[in-house]
Amino acid sequence: MATAKELLRDMPTLAELRRGATSIVYKVNSLIVVKCPTIEGHKDFVKENQIFDILTRHPPCPELVVSFLRFDNGNFLEYMPGFSLSERLQRHQIRDLKSTRVLSVQSLEPLSLRKTWMKALAEGIAWLESLGLAHGDLKPENVLVDKQDRVKIGDFDCTNFIGSEFEACIPPYGRLLGSEAGSNEGTAGKLGARTEQFALGSIFYYINYGVEVYDDQDFGEDHGPVIVERLQRMMFPKLDGNSVLDFIIDDCWHGRFQSVAALSEAISQQCDLRNYSSQAMSPEEFAARRTYCSQLVEGGILNASSNVA
Repeated sequence: MATAKELLRDMPTLAELRRGATSIVYKVNSLIVVKCPTIEGHKDFVKENQIFDILTRHPPCPELVVSFLRFDNGNFLEYMPGFSLSERLQRHQIRDLKSTRVLSVQSLEPLSLRKTWMKALAEGIAWLESLGLAHGDLKPENVLVDKQDRVKIGDFDCTNFIGSEFEACIPPYGRLLGSEAGSNEGTAGKLGARTEQFALGSIFYYINYGVEVYDDQDFGEDHGPVIVERLQRMMFPKLDGNSVLDFIIDDCWHGRFQSVAALSEAISQQCDLRNYSSQAMSPEEFAARRTYCSQLVEGGILNASSNVA
């Protein structure tokens, strides 16, 4: 790994890994990336930094991406050298080139890995829940898979305290409330166990069926609104795969778990993952990476990255 001094000397060669509407991510080295906001995304960027401020008051959760050091113009994060979960699962699909509808799923990930991913995602969201937080925008694009096939949850710009307004609510990972909500019908409702387990249920469906909810259907020009309406009316795709996993998915969609912690425990019991364990980054490793990032900042790395962004 290059020293901070060597990296600063070669700073113009920093590789851009991902560019979005709100941020640009650059590779610092094999362990660290730096995420810099665009002008349009600065508000969301600051909000995410505030969430990381809360998270770093506690020992790191192995299922969440770690932030080492944060400023208004840069966030130094744990590098996950791999793909998003969405990109990983799409590799198994055959799509219609014109409509982009999924025509077939060539293969699924091994069953044991699918179960482990479900447990890891539930553990990460349950840990947020223990802090009184809900992710608020849980979807496969915000889940990263490393080269050892471990998954970690990232992107916390929609994360907020349980009981806050559910602002993202993007189908099929968010659902507008139906008639069961009375006067709140048609709204996204509040963040909490209901919203988080629903998102997890749709991710679990994607993991186990290889296709996003209704992404293998074509509802014509009204495709998006039809999906919104179907979800609101609790009309879900048929579950005819692994019965144990199907029950978990269905329970998530119908909000039958009192908490995400209860969901995580159910996965342990029903998927024979009672001995599941994951290793968090040691305090010593965290401190070493944070010091390295501090040296980069002192050398002006954020000034150069901001000029590019």
